[in-house]
Amino acid sequence: MFLRKIVLLAFVLTGFLQAQFTKNVEISSHYDDNLYRSPLPTTDVLTDASIGLAYTAENSDLSFYYKGSLNSYRENSLRNFTLHNIGLNYFSAIDDSERHGFYIGADWTSRLNGDEYSLYNYNQIFAYTNFQFDLDWFFLKTGYNFRYRNYLDLADLTNSQQFIFLQANKSLPTRTTFILETHLGYKSFAGSQFFTSTSSTRNGGRGRGRMTETNSEVTSTQVSDTPGLSQAIVLARVSQSLHEKVGLFL
Repeated sequence: MFLRKIVLLAFVLTGFLQAQFTKNVEISSHYDDNLYRSPLPTTDVLTDASIGLAYTAENSDLSFYYKGSLNSYRENSLRNFTLHNIGLNYFSAIDDSERHGFYIGADWTSRLNGDEYSLYNYNQIFAYTNFQFDLDWFFLKTGYNFRYRNYLDLADLTNSQQFIFLQANKSLPTRTTFILETHLGYKSFAGSQFFTSTSSTRNGGRGRGRMTETNSEVTSTQVSDTPGLSQAIVLARVSQSLHEKVGLFL
């Protein structure tokens, strides 16, 4: 019933906004025979229904968009969740021939689960910038993106991620393409755990005709941070076009 409401709402809204907005409605479903990749398989049917709206002002390269989706599980409906994504992107040519250009964009995403799986809830900010250069003898792309994800009920998993890439493509008249890529990424977690320990000592001694005792306590605190993760990838690929819609790559 909820899926029908989403689809109906999409057509109603886009009917009024068709003159200014582009629309996209998608529904997909698939069967998974081991949903959690465990030794004891759990089967289920997953359905994803989404609505997309985008707006671009006249004579402008700046676009705004929204995408909302519902992910539902047939057998375990408690795991159903929604995703809401709103953002903008911009493209500009660097030269008059428009062979070189750059993209820049940012978006905000929110995932909302039910109370039973609220640990998966998060808010996310994502920003990126990419450059492309169509040179005489090869095509070059490079870019950087940043992502910050805040888990609302599980602060230890809150993290930020940075990613840089560089890709060079060289195409030959034989429809053979050589691709060389390198990726650098770093992910850091915000969560910290504090451990406090207290030790005490007692000292006794005799002073002029009486027994004296002294007590001392020492308190120490240790902080355990979740270590960051870094990744570097270098790869080379070769692709060969065999037909308009058929090809091979290694």
